[in-house]
Amino acid sequence: MIDPHNFQSVISGEPNNRVLFVSGMHRSGTSLVSQWLNQNNLFMGDMLLSGYSDNKYGHFEDLDFLRLSSNELTRMGLHSTGLILEGDKFKFNHYKVELSRLINERNRHHEIWGWKEPRFTLFMNDIKEHYIPNLKVVAVFRNPIEVIESLYKRLSKNKWYYTRNPIKRLAWYIDIDLNRNKWISTFQKTYIEYNKSIIDFQYKNPNDVIITEVNDFVGNENELVRWLKDNIGLEIKTTIKEIYDEDILHKTSYENKNTVLKEAFDIYKQLKSLSI
Repeated sequence: MIDPHNFQSVISGEPNNRVLFVSGMHRSGTSLVSQWLNQNNLFMGDMLLSGYSDNKYGHFEDLDFLRLSSNELTRMGLHSTGLILEGDKFKFNHYKVELSRLINERNRHHEIWGWKEPRFTLFMNDIKEHYIPNLKVVAVFRNPIEVIESLYKRLSKNKWYYTRNPIKRLAWYIDIDLNRNKWISTFQKTYIEYNKSIIDFQYKNPNDVIITEVNDFVGNENELVRWLKDNIGLEIKTTIKEIYDEDILHKTSYENKNTVLKEAFDIYKQLKSLSI
């Protein structure tokens, strides 16, 4: 464990760097926004997570940041996916040096850079306070029903995602198929936790974040384009319509609306009131 009194000497931040984080809950459209930024020449990482059946164009997640967040969650006793959460205190306590080194490396090589990795949404307030004081954030959100249904659909299709142990995998298969409501409830809690982090960040740093609902963002990105130029100096040339594939963001029927926690919709309404 690093001595907290000496920790600041480990971080050698570059005040002239302009850094952007694309935050948001899993399945909320952060990949689309990150793909768009990448197309407009914002450096988003040396190695990006490839696409799978649920996102054929790629997730545009920085694998270096992904490794750190997954490891940190595991050391906290949580699942590395960041989809099964307990508690609400998310700080980097185990991989501080590795995180600061990665940030310093990015700063040395890129005056303007960004990254997208949904798990870091949980840690974004800690990152702003202790690692990147000038951090700017584009926060993306989506209707909770669409997010939760998308997560459960992916879970059912890719049951191997949670474990490769054959015995545990069989237990997962049975549990996922027979206990749908349990998983819906789990993902509801996760949706709330991620989006509460965005609201908390906006409350503390109203001038450093712009919030957009992904369905409103498509074809209506002018305000975000201006914000990006003013805040990180990024010139946007490629429009979102040039890369958008409507088959990627499936809309879900609202037949299961009654199963969604009221608090999830309360959070959703708060985000809508704060969005562009």
